[in-house]
Amino acid sequence: MRDPKSMKDKVQELLEIADLENKSGNYKKAIACYLQILEIPDIDDKAKHLSYWGVGEIYLNNKKYDNAEYYLSKAIDLAPQESYYQYLLGCAYTYKNQIEKAVEHVERAVKIDGSIEIYWGQLGWVVGYNKNFDNGVKY
Repeated sequence: MRDPKSMKDKVQELLEIADLENKSGNYKKAIACYLQILEIPDIDDKAKHLSYWGVGEIYLNNKKYDNAEYYLSKAIDLAPQESYYQYLLGCAYTYKNQIEKAVEHVERAVKIDGSIEIYWGQLGWVVGYNKNFDNGVKY
């Protein structure tokens, strides 16, 4: 049987390495760390959704929108109340020109945490620029 403490320490170490690699622009190494976490048997949902989010955000920032959609959706499946995940998925859909889905997820982000201005800005832009200028101004 695996020692839960050592497994938790390994996950934390991999998360820290992934973060450092990402900040250094070593995206492939960062993704590899996140994927390694996902291969660990019996890890908790928090480690899973953090790893899916990490991979998804890297893909989003590197304009790999289909991959971003896949991993961010996985993160949301595990943690639907994480407003930032909803926002990022909305951004991915915006870039994929799937405006209805973009609005849906950015609206979810706003409903979860309406205090974050960038969510409102994104929602106004997506609605106003892509659908209806008058409604976009409301946001």
